[in-house]
Amino acid sequence: MATPNPTPANTTTIETRSAMSRLVSWYSSDPLFAWFTFLQIVSYVILGVTVAIGYRLSVNQSTTNQKLEGDLVTARTKLAEAENRTLELQRSVARRQVSFIQMDGRTNVDGLKPFVGLSAVVEFLPQVEPRRVANDIVIALRRAGWAVDDPIPNETFGHRFLMGL
Repeated sequence: MATPNPTPANTTTIETRSAMSRLVSWYSSDPLFAWFTFLQIVSYVILGVTVAIGYRLSVNQSTTNQKLEGDLVTARTKLAEAENRTLELQRSVARRQVSFIQMDGRTNVDGLKPFVGLSAVVEFLPQVEPRRVANDIVIALRRAGWAVDDPIPNETFGHRFLMGL
């Protein structure tokens, strides 16, 4: 009786069994090759795990970097705001003075010169800035020709006024 021709599906199954039986017989005949193959498979698994862990770490690092960049932008914005507030504070605390200005033959005390001969008393709170401004006012009045004594500190002056002069 004639053997029926195997179908293509049966052929693949037979070839696979044949390859598996050769591999099994090779393993049983050469233990060194079996260990070599086992170690190759283990190294491929380790490589795959390493790549997966590396990818995960890369994603985590990217997320962390984005968060840190956002924090850096926020910190820089707060720093700029703090610097602006510091400049405003420095301007508000800067030395206030009454300057003598001369321009085109005119000075800023020319408006006081028609009252030459008048006398004035300048009092101030006994603090550094009011003393300095009081001295500047006395100098301006003297340049205008007024009779002005040195400024006088006044302890009770601050109870009537909020300003130092």
